Amino acid sequence: MTSARSVRARSLAAAWVVVLAAGVSFGAEWTLPRSGLARMRLGVEAKRWFGGWKVAVPAEALGAESVADAAARVRDLGVDHVELRAPITRESETAAALHDLKMKVSTVVAPASAADTLRAVFLSAKRLESAGYEPPRAVEPAIVVTRLDPASLPALEALADEHGVDVALQHEDPKALMAALQGRSRRLGVCADLPAWTRAGQATAPAIALVQDRLKAVRLDRANLTPEVLLDLYRSGPRPLRITIAPEGSGDAAARLAAALDAFETALVPAMRARLAELLATPEAAIQTPDTLPADVRKAIEAAIPAEAPARPKRPRKVLVLDVCMGYTHKTIPHGNLMLDLLGRKTGAYEAVFSNDLGNLRWEKIRQFDAVVLNSVVGMVFQDPEVRDGLMRFVREGGGLGGIHGASFAAMDWPEFTEMIGAGYAPHRVETLTVKIDDPASPLNAPFKGQAFTFEEEFYRFVSSGPYSRERLHVLLSIDVPRSDVETYGKTCAQCLRADGDYGLSWIKTYGKGRVFYTAFGHTPALFTTPALTQHVLAGLQFITGDLDADAAPSALAPR
Repeated sequence: MTSARSVRARSLAAAWVVVLAAGVSFGAEWTLPRSGLARMRLGVEAKRWFGGWKVAVPAEALGAESVADAAARVRDLGVDHVELRAPITRESETAAALHDLKMKVSTVVAPASAADTLRAVFLSAKRLESAGYEPPRAVEPAIVVTRLDPASLPALEALADEHGVDVALQHEDPKALMAALQGRSRRLGVCADLPAWTRAGQATAPAIALVQDRLKAVRLDRANLTPEVLLDLYRSGPRPLRITIAPEGSGDAAARLAAALDAFETALVPAMRARLAELLATPEAAIQTPDTLPADVRKAIEAAIPAEAPARPKRPRKVLVLDVCMGYTHKTIPHGNLMLDLLGRKTGAYEAVFSNDLGNLRWEKIRQFDAVVLNSVVGMVFQDPEVRDGLMRFVREGGGLGGIHGASFAAMDWPEFTEMIGAGYAPHRVETLTVKIDDPASPLNAPFKGQAFTFEEEFYRFVSSGPYSRERLHVLLSIDVPRSDVETYGKTCAQCLRADGDYGLSWIKTYGKGRVFYTAFGHTPALFTTPALTQHVLAGLQFITGDLDADAAPSALAPR
């Protein structure tokens, strides 16, 4: 193995400008998925990604008749958490509604009150802690947010320790907050109310630096949603942090909140880049080598490698392989790396270079390669504009792009990438289904000899609102619906059934002057130990390096 150091149109408006300027046509518009892999407002909660920010919207801001109605509107804005104001009436009804919507309570705002009133607030925060989880489980309860009242501090401290619920105190002067917290329980901390601090003349950066040791919650409005503020908050420490985004001004509250949340997505990019840089500097981000695989697994993969490639390389080929992840990391990544290495070395089709150094994707470096393969890369790893520009230019000007399994979940926050690779979000589970050979004449499908086959795999079912379409892709393999049970999963997954019954699994396409190959196989080890499938992948790799010609016209254009 060669090694190197390793909501809708509004949300996508900026990306559309870039895409149209580049002369790339998307065809039909599609919806950005509600997923932490596509929306930072959801993704920042994952501790691996960001340290655990819970982004919420205050229920009262929407003027709804009930908490249930407000929570439903908040969910439509692509947020999983809601802020409630005490006292919480009809608590059991609220808990049931939150459970049904899978919404969680981030913070409970309480007035500074007597101890007996505050006790009721703490009990509510504790009882609502698992309302949005299915199945219910022990999670971090909501934080109680209340204004600093020195007289109530002993009672707050006692209640916080008794119930295991943290408290975030508000005040216009951060110095006053830190002085009041001196010597108090660590369960008591600060709510950085940035709009209030700004009105009081407090400079944001030094104020955040002052309270960072006690920072538990932050309130933001549109005016405070700047890259500088969010980067300061991120650098204040990778802790679980409750972020509440409130509307400003007058008019339609939902529209103002949607605009603020979109501004949050944009402003958070520098902080996400900082997090990515930290991750890439750790051993956790190094290429996953096959050394960890048991000997029998290595032997099975080696046995599935063909002796010859389907085409003779026109010249020596070099393929860059990446497996970096910010989200879920597939256990079969080492299997894939071994397969990709052996396919090149044993057949002479290419030399594989394995590196998670994203600098290799910048234009001045990526040009040394004939193709780039993403081995189950998952998450928002392409944040650097130079990396994005390099990869897109590379493919448009004749380079190849390959994707294995989780690669369709890479960069779902980047619409042009999902259009290029051909797919994005897809519900999935491990199932045993029958696979259809859509184009028996394609040289990529020659190993199957025209015969459908039954297979156990985590089958992706690409949603109809996403970029997957036979209008844009030359589909090679798909689920054979008449011979498979696709209905069972659909009974519990509304997005799992497409009206057109089209569930593509492997395809090729052209993109500008370049070529793309993607296969959804690879969650289970079977891809890497099945000779027909490893030969299929090799043919796909030779297609994207330019050594194997194949019809890549969209399947919808083929004669029926």
